[in-house]
Amino acid sequence: MSRECIRKFFPERKSFVFDRPTSAGKLLLHIEEASENQMEWDFQVQSKNFCSCIFTKAKIETLGEGIIVTGNELATLVVTYVEAINGGAVPCVENAAHSNPH
Repeated sequence: MSRECIRKFFPERKSFVFDRPTSAGKLLLHIEEASENQMEWDFQVQSKNFCSCIFTKAKIETLGEGIIVTGNELATLVVTYVEAINGGAVPCVENAAHSNPH
């Protein structure tokens, strides 16, 4: 059911595979503090390809009632989905969008 729901709202999809950002264990624990030049070269290239695709090909996503999914809304949807899945529930885009305080 989750797969069907996601496919309904996001019928076009493109997948990206990312290598580990770094092989340094200590750096991986604090990845949010790392600079770009501390990342593995392959990861940097993959990240740039991903960003290029998003910035050049991605269109604005909207939900059922014309709700525009911005970066903040997408982050909220991701958190809501992960929490629902971790709790054993089936996530629903409409419910996640309506629970967003923005």
